[in-house]
Amino acid sequence: MNYKSLSLWLFAILVFCNSCGENKNTNNRDFLPRASLVPNEILVVIDSSQWNGVLGEAIRDIFTEPIAGLPQEEPHFEVRHIQPQDLRGFLKRYPNILFVFTLDNNSRATQMLKTMFSERSLEQIQNEPQRYMATRKDEFAKGQEVMYLFANSEEQLTSRIYSSRDQLLNYFRDVERKRSIREYTQVKVTQPLSNMLSEQYGFSLRFPAGYEVAKQDSNFVWIRLLDNQVDKSIWATWKPYTDQKVFERENITQFRNSVARNYIWGSDSTTYMRLENQFPLDMEETNFNGRFAIETRGLWRLEKMVMGGPFISYTFVDEATNRLYYIEGFTYAPGQDKRAAISEMEAILWTFKSTPQQKK
Repeated sequence: MNYKSLSLWLFAILVFCNSCGENKNTNNRDFLPRASLVPNEILVVIDSSQWNGVLGEAIRDIFTEPIAGLPQEEPHFEVRHIQPQDLRGFLKRYPNILFVFTLDNNSRATQMLKTMFSERSLEQIQNEPQRYMATRKDEFAKGQEVMYLFANSEEQLTSRIYSSRDQLLNYFRDVERKRSIREYTQVKVTQPLSNMLSEQYGFSLRFPAGYEVAKQDSNFVWIRLLDNQVDKSIWATWKPYTDQKVFERENITQFRNSVARNYIWGSDSTTYMRLENQFPLDMEETNFNGRFAIETRGLWRLEKMVMGGPFISYTFVDEATNRLYYIEGFTYAPGQDKRAAISEMEAILWTFKSTPQQKK
């Protein structure tokens, strides 16, 4: 994912976004209700004929794209369609809402959607086709994220959606991850565990209640949560940074497999963890809390045992300590959907902070 392009893209729509709904009294936002807790769902408000046509197909295609690295296909988001006249009560407090309309559609539903924009904004949509989206926070509820997609014609907007698919999908992915991080850091943090990591290793991660240390060494730590349904684990390892070759695919996988073989076992050291080679890894560059990183998604398995599951990891350099970090979250949940668990792993990994000054 290209985070620089995403940042420029968001900046370009900011001014236009501020002109949408110019008459809204922002002072009343303090009295808004909290957004509902409906993770990984997007409520799509659009005319039914467009939802059932090519425009709706484009929206479903992008936001229900399968998550990379899961053993069975699971979408990034569930999408739920309603007509604008049905947006009330609980539905108006949905955490993610997507409004979609085109100026060439004159249905009653589309006319209702147009009233959400000022005359000036509608003129800009008509005269400046490069403008096709806007976002607003806390539109109807606190903690809510609203996106508007619009264009002169259905054909034009469909083309725009496909050409910007990564930005649109990653926008809501980032929103969901930040929500999860806020939830964990505000009400569920196991603070002693975070403090231990800072004091012994010079970095911290924030964990929901229930996680405990499973194994640790001078440059390795494995944190685990065992329950009756899902086995969740976070582990981290590090070594001195040498050169950029460490970010090459082969070097990342070799580093990962060598550490996992030494520390993460099943019943004994012969049942060690390794990558599942029958499924391709999904690797991409990303901006990980201001650091260049390689995000990797794929499947793991235990040698000589019928056990495995998905994982997500980040490989990056901490310049303050000149460490090359590899941090990973993996789950074992046979017979269950994996999206929620791997999303939790991702959110925990993104709480990483370098704290060398606190190391004793």
